[in-house]
Amino acid sequence: MQEHAVIEARETPLQRQSRLDREKKAASFCFPGKRGPLCFQWKLVDGFRVRTPVTRKEVEDVWSSVPTVHKRFNSFANVWDINPEFDPSVDEELFSDEDSEDERDCYPSAASGTDSTLPASDASTRPISSS
Repeated sequence: MQEHAVIEARETPLQRQSRLDREKKAASFCFPGKRGPLCFQWKLVDGFRVRTPVTRKEVEDVWSSVPTVHKRFNSFANVWDINPEFDPSVDEELFSDEDSEDERDCYPSAASGTDSTLPASDASTRPISSS
């Protein structure tokens, strides 16, 4: 996206590293938790997809009921978008919690004092990038 190219060109090295770290965490598709990125679900309303915020209370239920191919991360905005139009060949109605991938919380609470170790990313992850 052109706007991402402008942001990237103006990033400081620290901002760039922070964004790249967010991309690395997102590549594992782990549960955003209470401290992680915001989530939006694109709901069908009167024939149009409407970007609707997912509350922190709802995010765990929504996250576990949606296949990873319907999730996209924007590291520039630090948000997840959940939309079945990302891959219409996968029916959410046929998806079950047992089919979901690792749902670790990559953003542990401050009380835990620990950070999850993340697996290496693979070709199946599709964060939104500036290219």
